[in-house]
Amino acid sequence: KLEFLRHMLIIVVKSEVLNTARLNVNRNAALKMVTIEQLTAEEFRHMNPM
Repeated sequence: KLEFLRHMLIIVVKSEVLNTARLNVNRNAALKMVTIEQLTAEEFRHMNPM
């Protein structure tokens, strides 16, 4: 029974680590998207001044 519990714990920890890594990747991608949008907005503002 103890072996089973240890096995389950390892599975849970592994999935947690994977989820955290995926979240970090998504956050980095979102940050890149935001900075790209900001850059294009700045360029757009320079192209046609209001």
